[in-house]
Amino acid sequence: MSSTDGVATEDEHLLSDPETRAERAHTGRSVARFLASVVTFAVCFVLALHALFGPDIATAVSRRAEPAEAAAETSRREERREAESLLSSIERIAHRDDAPESGARRVAHDPASLGREDVSESAEKTSPVAARPARPDEPETLETPAWDVPLYLVGVSEARDGDGDDRARADENVARLARTFGDAATLANVRALDGVDAKQWPNEGLKETIDALRSVFDVLSSGDAAKTNTKSKTKTKTKTNTPDLTLLKPLPWVEAVASREKKTGRLAKPWTDEAVATPLGRLFSHMRAWQSAYDAGHEKAFFVENGALSGLRPSHLGVPLVAFPAIAANAPEDFALVVLTQPLFSGDDGGALKTFADAFGNVVEIRRWRQRGVAGAGAYLFSEGFVKKVFKHVAKHGADAPDNWLLDLMCASDSLDENGVFVGFDARDAREPALRCYKAAGVVSDAKEDVSFESESTKRTTTTVGETEDANRVAAVGAETAEIRKRMRRRESDARFEAARERRAYVAARAAEAARVRAYVEKAGIRTTQDTV
Repeated sequence: MSSTDGVATEDEHLLSDPETRAERAHTGRSVARFLASVVTFAVCFVLALHALFGPDIATAVSRRAEPAEAAAETSRREERREAESLLSSIERIAHRDDAPESGARRVAHDPASLGREDVSESAEKTSPVAARPARPDEPETLETPAWDVPLYLVGVSEARDGDGDDRARADENVARLARTFGDAATLANVRALDGVDAKQWPNEGLKETIDALRSVFDVLSSGDAAKTNTKSKTKTKTKTNTPDLTLLKPLPWVEAVASREKKTGRLAKPWTDEAVATPLGRLFSHMRAWQSAYDAGHEKAFFVENGALSGLRPSHLGVPLVAFPAIAANAPEDFALVVLTQPLFSGDDGGALKTFADAFGNVVEIRRWRQRGVAGAGAYLFSEGFVKKVFKHVAKHGADAPDNWLLDLMCASDSLDENGVFVGFDARDAREPALRCYKAAGVVSDAKEDVSFESESTKRTTTTVGETEDANRVAAVGAETAEIRKRMRRRESDARFEAARERRAYVAARAAEAARVRAYVEKAGIRTTQDTV
């Protein structure tokens, strides 16, 4: 073979060698087979990914590679959406015009809601829903404790609350209830109520405030309070459904409703100051829940503040959330109020009056509440008798900022004489508090600090009723044990330490607010309960 121009190439003689040509051909076939195998493997790999992840391979692979933090955030968003859906269902039931009123109390007055021509809006919004069947598409969580006592989740006006996102806080509280008791029980028992912000009168909240005072007007109209309120020259009964607001003027704090600006109807001085305007709205928020429960005929009900500084946070509760039904079932017969918060305080040095276990085996104690100087009524169980007593007291002696007034004065301060007559808080002749209050608290192990957390002595403990319980099942609420901190060697990341710090911060915030209220009341010359005795 020769080149086209007749000149021999440098390697032309090699191509004429049969062995060389055969070797070159074999090498070419080997390379071709290798490339074919690579292509075949790549195609098979792609087909396998397609079969495993589906057509959107990039999205699926990215999800598999998603970090743990992002996955947790996705889970929280889904839980938030479920909570929002459940809260929306609760609100739809509460606002339905055709909501059944089975078991509701027939109030003594005309149900025209004190000056409104329509039927009581508050009563309709909080009508019992426990008897309603669950929706067919509402799955019930398995192995959830039974719960049939209504819970009023009430928005509250808070100064310096930091976020103001009432809806988000409600979603969070509803989500905790749903995780613990199931969606159906939560839907049946939760009554969500908007709080009262006195600074928004008369545009918002005034009608709800007057409606919350219905029982107070009933007492005033009956003449029972007329003997005490001798300074009032107003007739005690009215012939119309419009309440006589002047009846409230002799009553501390609630008189703010009657002392509004005449032209605008807005809150008037001295109540416009933040020191008293905020707790004033919170007072009527509590009263609205009490009146709603009374109108619905509930023998007992839970009250929970839906606030930035309150709610169902585990660090604020003195018992596990799952223990709420057991506490309602085991509350003393004479109870007016059972405190569910304040885990830093025992309530009374007299020891446990009752000890029992909830559905999950957590051990709970009931003690008398006689703790002085404590403010913060964020969650409690109240009885029908409580509503009657407290509204009768308000009709004669007025009220105060609820956090300090309820826990420190009405529940802990001696104010009734030997005949049961109110003679003033901490009066010389006083023998017992105005209300019979108790505290529910989880039982913790008595392990010493020098004992290992995993030692046999701390694995089991004995309750006051003589039953031996597994310490891992005992409610460890309110505990900040040194042995746990020693074991973890990371104090700042210790969940118990963080929870205890939150509790102290809550108590300090409420105490500081109570001090501001007292200072302003004295400075502004606002009347107190002592002025009515």
